[in-house]
Amino acid sequence: MRSFKALALILLATLVVCSTAATGAAADEITAESYPALLSGKDDGTAFSLKLKVGTIACKEARYAGTVSAATTSLAVTPTIPEKTALGAHNCSLDGFFASTIHTNGCNYLLSVNGSGVTTGAASIECPAGKEITVTALVNCTIHIRAQAIVGNATYVNIGSGSTREITASIKTPGAGGGLEYIQTGTGGGTPCETGLFYAGGWTVNLTLTAAKESDGTHVGLFLS
Repeated sequence: MRSFKALALILLATLVVCSTAATGAAADEITAESYPALLSGKDDGTAFSLKLKVGTIACKEARYAGTVSAATTSLAVTPTIPEKTALGAHNCSLDGFFASTIHTNGCNYLLSVNGSGVTTGAASIECPAGKEITVTALVNCTIHIRAQAIVGNATYVNIGSGSTREITASIKTPGAGGGLEYIQTGTGGGTPCETGLFYAGGWTVNLTLTAAKESDGTHVGLFLS
C-alpha cells in the first residue's frame, strides 16, 4: 500500500511539472526593455506587394508606427505607404510600369505571436468603422481591402543584441486557394478592370520593428521573450 501511495505521488508530481512546463511554453511575448515605448518600423526595397486580379502592385517603401505599454502577445502597427519615395520616385507600381497609390485610412496591422525564438504567428487587418484600405491601381481600377483576418503565415524573428534588439516580421498569404479578400471596381472609360469580390489575393509584408522610450526617444531593445 505504501509503495502504491509513493508511486501515485511520483506520478502526480510528474504531471504538475509537465503541466507547468506546457503552460510556460504556451506563447512568446513581444517585450520592450522599458515602457511605455514607441514602435517604428520600415519596409525598404520591394518587400511590400499585393497580388490582385488586375496584376501585382509592389512598393519600394513603407513605414509603420505603434506603441507598447507592457509585454504582449499581439500589437497593432499603423502602416503608411507614401506616394513618393525618399528620393522622389513613385513608390508603388502595377506590374512594374503603372503608378499606383495605397491609402491605409487609419487601418492597422494586428501582429500576433505564439511560439518561441523564431515564431510563426498570425496577422490581421483592423480598420476604424466605415474605413478600408484603398488602392488605385489604374485610373479606371480601384481596390477596396476591408478589415479581416489573414489566411497565411506570419513569422517573427529576434535580431540584434542588448538595446539594439529588434523584431523582424514576415507576412505572406498563399494567394491561389486562399489569402486576401478584396473588392475590385472598374470605373471610367477605356478598358476598366474586372469588377467583383475576390478571395485569393496575395499579400506580402516584410518589416523590421524597433522601439524607443516615449519620454526621450532613446533606443531600447524590442524582442520576443
